[in-house]
Amino acid sequence: MIGFHINMNVAQFRRSYLEDWLGELARLGYDTIIWELENNIAWQTCPECVSPDAFSKDEFGEILALSDKLGFNSIPLFQTIGHCEYVLKHDKYKPLAEVRSRIDQYCPRNPDVIDFLDRWIDEYLELFGALKYFHLGADEAYTLGRCDKCAAYVNDNSLSQLFIDHINILSQPLTSRGITPIIWCDMLLKHPEAMDMAGPLYESFKRVAEQGGADCPDVVVLPSLGPDPTVFGQALATWLATVPRPLGVLAYGDIFAGHFVAHCQEAGASVPEEVAVMGLGNKRQFCK
Repeated sequence: MIGFHINMNVAQFRRSYLEDWLGELARLGYDTIIWELENNIAWQTCPECVSPDAFSKDEFGEILALSDKLGFNSIPLFQTIGHCEYVLKHDKYKPLAEVRSRIDQYCPRNPDVIDFLDRWIDEYLELFGALKYFHLGADEAYTLGRCDKCAAYVNDNSLSQLFIDHINILSQPLTSRGITPIIWCDMLLKHPEAMDMAGPLYESFKRVAEQGGADCPDVVVLPSLGPDPTVFGQALATWLATVPRPLGVLAYGDIFAGHFVAHCQEAGASVPEEVAVMGLGNKRQFCK
């Protein structure tokens, strides 16, 4: 997969501009488009948020048809916890906010939020048609756990489980249709304690990996690098001693992949002969 993220929360792109870009991206060898549409489609679920210059569904459907004709796999990106300013700025939707004085995050313990997002996801599915992947966003939820309901849940469980429960609920209708849910990784990396609860996400990843010939172990949560990297190094060495080699590791970024390689070498594991490490950015300065 070689993907390009078209982020329409920063601008309302003209149809001709998008069609020209799709042609250029196909020429450059891209095969996947991530469409972050926000308020730039005439949505029925949230008509109040629709931009005056939004595409009609028929018009954007024609853009998707061109994308399909050019061989692209389309992935919708719909923000389902944070980055919802274009919705919560409207008085009608302020009760869905985690913090009433802010407009940047939904409350994951509010059942009205789940119903609202489920209906909107259904509208995305109707617009995009058959899909392999659906991106649920879910990054930078900085006020997670602030409202009374969420704070009580966190006190009994954890911020990690609060976040993962929300994503699992939204993922279930997708996985039941055979669609693989995707999220950004920052919140799981910051709050990994309940990672083993992320069933639908991990099962989707495992299914795709195994289709490619990989043998996926159970979820393993290592401590973050933090201010004392020796803690991570010790945990990594313990984990490496329990898994068969050779093995492959997909790191969430090139900088982390570099740290991972260094700690593997300190633990006596040969890279890449015993442990192959791949970062997501593929930046040359980190890959030498």
